[in-house]
Amino acid sequence: MAELWFAAAIWLVTHLGISSTPLRGVLVNTIGQGAYLGLYSLVAAGSLGYLIWVYTSVPSFDYLWLPNPDLYWAATNHDAGCIHIAGWRFHGPQSDECRDEYQ
Repeated sequence: MAELWFAAAIWLVTHLGISSTPLRGVLVNTIGQGAYLGLYSLVAAGSLGYLIWVYTSVPSFDYLWLPNPDLYWAATNHDAGCIHIAGWRFHGPQSDECRDEYQ
């Protein structure tokens, strides 16, 4: 898990530490716009690829407690219920209330 945090930090530093700081201008002035874009694309793709590779290799069974397959229905019904309540509570632009307001 520590390697995942390390890979995420590398990806974050390459985005926030290079492209969002004055270092970007220095690099562009030093090596040129095209070379900077090519080099930065390689660094960004490499760091993102490393993050994805580490993420897929992290074990997915580090649970705080073991999931119970018998309770699968509770999670799915809860999600469906929340979506139903949200749709009932928040009316869209095509609802009767909105149409009456703008006519």
